[in-house]
Amino acid sequence: MVSQTELREQCQDLHTQAEETKLAQALIKGSVPAKVYKQLLWQLYLIADVIERKCRFDTTDLDRRQKLVFDIAQMGQGEVSMLASTSAYCAELNNLTLDQLRGHIYVHYLGWLYGGQMLRKNLKFPVTHLEFQDVKACVDYIRSRVLVDLTDADSLAAQRAFQSIMEIYNELY
Repeated sequence: MVSQTELREQCQDLHTQAEETKLAQALIKGSVPAKVYKQLLWQLYLIADVIERKCRFDTTDLDRRQKLVFDIAQMGQGEVSMLASTSAYCAELNNLTLDQLRGHIYVHYLGWLYGGQMLRKNLKFPVTHLEFQDVKACVDYIRSRVLVDLTDADSLAAQRAFQSIMEIYNELY
């Protein structure tokens, strides 16, 4: 068994590396170009789509797909396309069972709930996908309903999620 604290500690180095990518730094500063941001939203939509088709949260406040679609539409004209890194990651996610998705949910959804709250203050673009009716309730739900009975496999999955998001960030920017 792995505790949530141990999971966080085992992912800390990759989390830090992800935050230090050029795209993450541009997001933090609010200086990401509109075209790149729109492409990022599309990649995040594709990831959320796979996860949310496999995992039905008991609270609709966690559902991100429609919020991402709304933000993409708000960005106006311009094409979006699936990156090679996103395609590979989504194919990987598609082959996982619901139990095997816990580490990926940890990275993406807690990322939106924690880091996303900081980002939305600095971004001058649509951030509906980072808005939640009740952040604390969503965090509590994930911690008490999703991140239970964690194993080393969940830690490896979370680490893989961080690696995948860095590959996407680096391909985008």
